[in-house]
Amino acid sequence: MKVSASVELLEARIAPAAIFTFTDVDGDTVKIATSKGTNAQLAAILVHPAVGLGEELQRIDFSLDAATFAGTNVTVTATRTALGGDGLVNVGYIDASAVGGGAALDLGLIVIRGDLGRIDAGDTALGSPAVKGITVQSMGLFSTTTQEAGGDLRSDLAGALGFLKVTGSFNGAQLHCGSAGAIAIGGSLVGGTGVQSGAIFITGALGPVKIGGDVVGGVGSSSGRISAGGTLASVTVGGSVL
Repeated sequence: MKVSASVELLEARIAPAAIFTFTDVDGDTVKIATSKGTNAQLAAILVHPAVGLGEELQRIDFSLDAATFAGTNVTVTATRTALGGDGLVNVGYIDASAVGGGAALDLGLIVIRGDLGRIDAGDTALGSPAVKGITVQSMGLFSTTTQEAGGDLRSDLAGALGFLKVTGSFNGAQLHCGSAGAIAIGGSLVGGTGVQSGAIFITGALGPVKIGGDVVGGVGSSSGRISAGGTLASVTVGGSVL
């Protein structure tokens, strides 16, 4: 199941350096575009096993080629075809960290027309943003089902996040980073059974936070939560705090 809604493509005007296409699990044609690297270099860092009508994008591992992709913008889109599809594609994991044995790197703007399970990014130069901005349809909506075995929904950014825009809901995922600009969640912030599920933890300053739906705590401790260790510009909740 996927949720149908649109995601604004912030870097649509940027000509991609590399493109990779494949057929999604439900028939969409998926296009991955980066502003750095070649088609072959992009293809080499993707994990997309056969699932359903096509393939599932379980991991984009920029850490395997940090020298090429440092600072790259990333766009992942889907287009319906005669096979089917809903115009959305899910990305299980974006790895731009040294956690899996690769090299850590910063990323530019990330846009995903669909769900993002988790993202790790950021090099040791904490003066630059770990990620300039993230725009997605949802985060954590499909739990770990879009990832490889042993995955989780915890995202760690070593440094700052320029902004986070989630058109739908932030559901069961968790985000940790040093500081962040504006955070906008069009749907709800939803906690689950896990500790710190459906939660955003900022070590330093946090810009304005706007949640269109509800803030919902779950069974897990510290779930359904936004925390800032420094200043917090403002918080707007369109629904209820439950």
